[in-house]
Amino acid sequence: MYRVQLLELLGTLLGQLDPTHARSPALLTEAASAFEKSTRLNRPKDLSARFTATIANLLSYVEPPKIETSSGNPLQRAKVWIAENLDEDIKVADVAKRAGVSTSQLQRTFREAMDMTFSAYLAQVRMTKAKELLAGTDESITSIAFDVGYNDSNYFSTAFRKYEGTSPRQYRKQLTAN
Repeated sequence: MYRVQLLELLGTLLGQLDPTHARSPALLTEAASAFEKSTRLNRPKDLSARFTATIANLLSYVEPPKIETSSGNPLQRAKVWIAENLDEDIKVADVAKRAGVSTSQLQRTFREAMDMTFSAYLAQVRMTKAKELLAGTDESITSIAFDVGYNDSNYFSTAFRKYEGTSPRQYRKQLTAN
């Protein structure tokens, strides 16, 4: 079972390789050879060590996410990325990297252009999406919390109440009563 899981993980990593990269054919051969050798190992410790070394080598060739710098300004790129990844644990440093600017520059841009902090903007976008989901779906509160980037439904409910003045459940009830 362990070998099957390792093979699946290896396959996923290999799928992330840039096929046009000059070393891709050699890497595929190297990975296949390393896996073939690892199947002959009987101790999980040896198998794990071989697999870890292979993965470390392959990771050096995985293409990092491309930063789109040709269109839109950094603020627009950041806003689009946030909207597309709302269910993730979003950190300002990650957004800044994807927008092609420094963290401090992105925070300054949000304060100047949006008249709010990055955190306030992120909370606003999350709450707006949560309200849409509460109004337009019958998803559970917990599911909606995860959909908008909260890993704890209790924390989501607290944040929603602070933002909206009512709990998510009460908000939904008010919508259906009207």
